[in-house]
Amino acid sequence: MRIEHITEGDDPRISLYRDLKDRHLQRRNTFIVEGKFILETLLRRSQFEALSILITEDRLVPLKPLLLQVPDNVPIYVTTPDIMAQIAGFDVHRGILAAGCGNTQSKAVSAVLARSKRVAVLSNISNPDNIGSIFRNAAGLGVDLVLLDAQCCSPLYRKAIRVSMGATLVLPWLQNGSINDIILSLKSAGFAVYALSLLAPAKLEDIVFEKQSAFVFGEEAHGLPFHVQELCHPVTIEMAAGTDSLNVAATSAIVFDSARRQQNRK
Repeated sequence: MRIEHITEGDDPRISLYRDLKDRHLQRRNTFIVEGKFILETLLRRSQFEALSILITEDRLVPLKPLLLQVPDNVPIYVTTPDIMAQIAGFDVHRGILAAGCGNTQSKAVSAVLARSKRVAVLSNISNPDNIGSIFRNAAGLGVDLVLLDAQCCSPLYRKAIRVSMGATLVLPWLQNGSINDIILSLKSAGFAVYALSLLAPAKLEDIVFEKQSAFVFGEEAHGLPFHVQELCHPVTIEMAAGTDSLNVAATSAIVFDSARRQQNRK
């Protein structure tokens, strides 16, 4: 356990924690996680590597069983609550931050598809709350893989990680390219691709999903463009009178659960 004490807020060793804007972190293929549960996920289950840990002095003893598992090449910076507040602002972290690194763009689509049966596909979803919620739903309801087009916000945004309860660190995902290219890759690999659409003639309750199925969800305000729907099997969730739609994260949970129940019955 490599502990280093930080006594000044401008200490260069913690410079990464002073620049917490997601777009700046993303350029360096780095990200920040907050809180004990997600720190445990990063250290024990994540597909990404920890770079360092920053905690307040009062967290050192309670976290010791977990910190003993940290490799010696990952420094554990210990500081005061005041310095932590200067660096991180609001206390959503409860005195625990960690930096990680990783890049999924180097993975080949064909390689990740070969190990998958149920795939979530996200297009132009820019709200990290929705990204995080969809990942949490996918992890809990049997989705093997998430594919995101280049217009989505990153699953490694701090809020996306937090809302997903760390699922974006564990569930395999790949973000690259256009939605059209992603759909064509899925179809070439033998997947049946279903697009969620308000105006689709087919109702979700009537669909019998194929063994290899992908589910495409569009952006929050307008959904999927018509040209994308034409590449897929459009499906709708029937709404009660007076309600026009559901939030995209809620929609994903219903679809994933429907596919999971069908698979279990088989």
